[in-house]
Amino acid sequence: MEINSGEFDYVCSERGFEIYRRRTASLDELLYWIISSVAFKLASDYELANRIFGVDSRRLIFSKYISILGQVNEEWEKKASDEVKLILINAPYSDA
Repeated sequence: MEINSGEFDYVCSERGFEIYRRRTASLDELLYWIISSVAFKLASDYELANRIFGVDSRRLIFSKYISILGQVNEEWEKKASDEVKLILINAPYSDA
């Protein structure tokens, strides 16, 4: 994280290569980015430990991810749900 001119930069880099940079003046938005990253990791770990073969793994990941964020902040739950809906428009579930 960097602070520049009253704005926060949330930067992800690996081996000196910047993967992405997000900028906001909102502390709430910054906290959402940080906590949602942690929530997604927790949801992914949960899915791996509770995998249902033949079911798109994202079903459990997204459900848990939204649930975790909802425990932190109701507005974040809605925001995460909206993000997941957009993902699924472009990449629908594929159960096999």
